[in-house]
Amino acid sequence: MTATAYYSVCSPTDPLAVARREVRRAEYLSWRACLPDDEDGHRDWTTHAATLTASIGGTPRFIAAHLDALTTVNMLPGLRTLVEQMHHLDMFHLRKIDDALLDLPTGLREDEFFWDTLDEVLVDYLTPTRANQLLPTPGAITRKIRGVIRSLAQEEDTEEDVEDSASDSFRQYDHADGSVTTEVRLDAINAAAVEQAVRDYAAEHDCSFAQAFTALLLNNVQIKVVLNVYRAHDVPDAPGWLYPAGWLSPDCTRRAARMAATVRDMDEAATAHTGSYRPTGTIRAFVEGRDGTCRWPGCTRSAVSAQKDHRVNHRDGGPTTPANLACLCQHHHNRKSGGQAFYVLDPATGEVFWLFEDGRWVCDDAEGPLAPKQRRWVQSLAQRRARRAERARKRRAPSTSPKETAPTGPPPF
Repeated sequence: MTATAYYSVCSPTDPLAVARREVRRAEYLSWRACLPDDEDGHRDWTTHAATLTASIGGTPRFIAAHLDALTTVNMLPGLRTLVEQMHHLDMFHLRKIDDALLDLPTGLREDEFFWDTLDEVLVDYLTPTRANQLLPTPGAITRKIRGVIRSLAQEEDTEEDVEDSASDSFRQYDHADGSVTTEVRLDAINAAAVEQAVRDYAAEHDCSFAQAFTALLLNNVQIKVVLNVYRAHDVPDAPGWLYPAGWLSPDCTRRAARMAATVRDMDEAATAHTGSYRPTGTIRAFVEGRDGTCRWPGCTRSAVSAQKDHRVNHRDGGPTTPANLACLCQHHHNRKSGGQAFYVLDPATGEVFWLFEDGRWVCDDAEGPLAPKQRRWVQSLAQRRARRAERARKRRAPSTSPKETAPTGPPPF
């Protein structure tokens, strides 16, 4: 972190940001003081949390959630150092990090390589590189963690494992008013296809998502679904990325690659243009893949359902090309069109600099798989995986040391 790089929540010139940073620091230190004294962790968490209820004022469950979050942070020494240096993450962020690891596969939970990798990824992701940069949302941090998990959890899967790896389930829950909630658990690819079909049908017929889902299920409607799966072509075994799941596991990535009907070069798409107001499918795919979400500060709506806004209006000569397009949900597109905010897009980095009517400004990072920071993450992860594979190969290789070499001459008797 350079002297001029900081998150907007840690701005040294914003009195409210300064005050809130002190609140986060005090809260963090107070919860640190609540951790058990025994470092070996033998003391029962439930009992310890119960003894703190009188002082904290929360339930044992509430207290245990915070202490569990700090225990997880202790397993990520680089992240802990960063948090205690900057105090940019509040306890809610730390709890979300812990929540993202609750279903961690047993093999990874005991894997030192996984924790080292996750620590490195989070330190890089949560270190500011620009002045007045927006802090990643808890949801974005969760997606980053899940990406690491999915990329490492099933490295040993084979092609035969692909079709059997999905956790499919179907449940229904009755409610007092007579309605029923239907829950279906699908793999990432099928879930993305269902969601896109529902969105497309709802938009075409101007109905709710629930009505669209019912019509698709019961009326034998045929609808074509187009899914954009992103994958680095210059990184061996790179993970795929698909909305809304985010980074895919190795088996889903291989399956998506087999299903692909069209392959587009996103490096070429970065400079594509059209004379039309509406972007082509290739241009849309690039802009969505770069932005990830609506680019309004703090908005988490998906880029897939957002407007593709011309920074310089098309009627004023603004070209329809990724360098002049940004994803804005309808609500925030209206705010920008109404003149309540102005932005500048850096096409090289995907960063958007917002200027508001009151003179305040902030920098928003692109969160999609084509954003430079995401590309660096994929490259870094691939390098770490390759180093681990090489170490494993050397461990498995037969030793050639003199002590372990079988004798070739006659027996000594």
